[in-house]
Amino acid sequence: MSFRIEEKILVSSKNNFLVQKFLSCNNAKRLFEPRIVESLYFDNDQYEMHKDSEEGIAPRKKIRIRTYPKTSIKHFLEIKISSVEGRYKTSREIKNHELLKFLKNGIFDYQYGHCKPRIYVRYVREYFLIKNIRVTYDKNIEYLNSNKKFIAKENSSVLEIKPGLEKNMDDISLDFPYSRSRYSKYCFGVNKLNSL
Repeated sequence: MSFRIEEKILVSSKNNFLVQKFLSCNNAKRLFEPRIVESLYFDNDQYEMHKDSEEGIAPRKKIRIRTYPKTSIKHFLEIKISSVEGRYKTSREIKNHELLKFLKNGIFDYQYGHCKPRIYVRYVREYFLIKNIRVTYDKNIEYLNSNKKFIAKENSSVLEIKPGLEKNMDDISLDFPYSRSRYSKYCFGVNKLNSL
């Protein structure tokens, strides 16, 4: 198990040019071609994962099935855990029969009980490296309900800086005028769903 450090920066779509300037000024190296990411999030009937995330309660978790629809047919069951000690993620590839079972019956979790498919989040992700620190840039974020019916499109993009435990945020020349924020695509999606 390896703990993760992430700094999330919410960027208004009208300020996307600042992201490009930030990447250029820091000599960002593109790691991969941009790709579409699609995640299906699960939660129980009380939406306790959503509530715990909104309130910053620890320990908490998010359960999702992630795929890259344009580049791969593989699906991964991922569990993101936020504990007092830190954050970490488990991920394993699931077979087609498991996927169908999870879509039909949901997933049982010892902390949250029976969790059902709730919302899809789809976006385009770009991958960069700055001074050996991973940076991702997510844009064109869309929210869909569990039947893949379009709900809303996000007006912002998300820049994530992932220095790892051995690195420090100061290792990057932070000439980006940002404020760090607690941000969850899942929570934003659920809030938009509930506002309909």
